[in-house]
Amino acid sequence: MNARKALVVAVAWCAAVVVFWSGSFSSDLRVLDPASASGCRVAVLEGLGGGTVAVLAPGATTPVRVGTYSADDGYAPVSRGAYALAWDGEVAHLDLRGTADAPVWFDDGEPIDCRE
Repeated sequence: MNARKALVVAVAWCAAVVVFWSGSFSSDLRVLDPASASGCRVAVLEGLGGGTVAVLAPGATTPVRVGTYSADDGYAPVSRGAYALAWDGEVAHLDLRGTADAPVWFDDGEPIDCRE
């Protein structure tokens, strides 16, 4: 009976390691709402510990990288809905919010100009 329990525990630990590692190397692409009045979009590719912010102008086929951010303890502000996106014409203002225990640093936290 003890050998059976040990086997179950070993399999459970192996499964936990596989789940952890597969989650560590995955990314989540999100196109944020709302779009600008002309249809410009902000997209975020979020991974473990940070992400890349890009803008996709109307009619464009390739997004343009406009910034990066990092987050403590693998916190994912966009996936958790801890962000605000507002438009002033064709200029977006993206606010990524962390927590006291998991701050977020938005390296290029300048307004995002879709006209460029």
